[in-house]
Amino acid sequence: MKFYSVLLCLTIYGSATVSAQPLPGCIEPPWNNEIAHLVVNAIEAFRPLLVTGVPSLGIPPFDPMGPLPNIIFSMANEALTLDGSVNETMVRNLAQFVVCQMNVTLGVRQEIYIEFRLDNFHMDGVYDIDGLAVSLFPIFGNGNYTLDTYQAGFSGYGKVTYNVLQDTISISDLALDVFFEQLDLYLECILGCGDMADFVNNYIDEIGEAIFNAVWDYIGPTLSQGVENLINDALKNVSVGEILGNDTNRVNVAEASKPIPIAEKTAKEMGNANDYMDMVFRIASRKIVKAGLDPAILPTINLALEYPEEGSIVNGTFIGLSTGVRSGTCTVDLVTDWIFLYANAAVGKLEAHYPGTVTDGSGTTETFSATISLDVVDIYITARGDTYSGILDIDQFVISELGPLNVELTGLGALGWMTETLVNLLSNIFLDDVQRLLSNELKDAIQTALNENPWPNP
Repeated sequence: MKFYSVLLCLTIYGSATVSAQPLPGCIEPPWNNEIAHLVVNAIEAFRPLLVTGVPSLGIPPFDPMGPLPNIIFSMANEALTLDGSVNETMVRNLAQFVVCQMNVTLGVRQEIYIEFRLDNFHMDGVYDIDGLAVSLFPIFGNGNYTLDTYQAGFSGYGKVTYNVLQDTISISDLALDVFFEQLDLYLECILGCGDMADFVNNYIDEIGEAIFNAVWDYIGPTLSQGVENLINDALKNVSVGEILGNDTNRVNVAEASKPIPIAEKTAKEMGNANDYMDMVFRIASRKIVKAGLDPAILPTINLALEYPEEGSIVNGTFIGLSTGVRSGTCTVDLVTDWIFLYANAAVGKLEAHYPGTVTDGSGTTETFSATISLDVVDIYITARGDTYSGILDIDQFVISELGPLNVELTGLGALGWMTETLVNLLSNIFLDDVQRLLSNELKDAIQTALNENPWPNP
């Protein structure tokens, strides 16, 4: 086949379905508690300001967003290698979002989950491409481009920090990612003739994804930070105790994270796995003690203090991991060749000791000792297996309730002014330790006990 060095102004238009795996349908209403409801209201109130932005909150104009500066992209596979750039890109339709889900979780996980949906996420601008097809034929061109994604949206998680003394929360590290089900790319003036134009068209989806990802990598952090600033402004004066009804003894984890209730059963069927789970927890507790995990030795931690202040925790211990027991009804359900286990469990008092030191900017060093505990931790477990082996694999391990959180801090001497900062830091460290040890060590011990003691074949 001959290749003619002639510039042809051709239009390439393609449509491709990519693997986006959006989450299941939206929740109605989208919030899981009153705090999340407040956040949704704040975001909806902000919608009319998306055109102008809110400079006082560091929120730029979002709809339209741009024109963006020159953004480079590249792609390479065995058939096509190219480098390119897009410039003067405008991003449109962001103001047409729907709040699909808003979960603010307090307790062990302390996180926020957000999902927005858009019918159409649109970009347009100019592009420039230079590359090779099958390592031989030049592929180049420049001109206008448009890119549309359909059934699109953004979703992501962030951290929630609870200020124990002020009874307020704030979020940080919000990272939104984008998803979509269909991508359409329109390019002008690609070099090609005959089969070459068709060849490039076969790879239009990959070119489109390369452009889309490059633009998203540029605007994603700005969008995430803008939403984070907006939420923190809405929450800055909100008392968690007041909005959740002053229930300081027990904190409910997000309703959306709770498992779907099992089908109605007769009184005889309910609880048919109580004795079995009593045995499983006895075995799991012995394994935890034998593994040296109660008490568990905690790693050394450098405290995240503001420079030049510094501090660390050394020789911390965690007590109570072996106290897991069945706390309610545990039921096995048989459906054709499958076994489904639904179990309610609890862990007794969990307590951690954190001895450490802190140093301020002048070089003054003081020691401290903190004891933090939780009186109640409830867990919901589901597992499934086949009736032939009787071995159950854990599907869900949900920390459904916890409380109250008790903090005792002694020491500090001349650095007593750091008490509030340390209480907040240590509370979050403790909750991270609870999450890690329960979801990893306790869950693994229960799974091992299930493996070693299959459910009797019916």
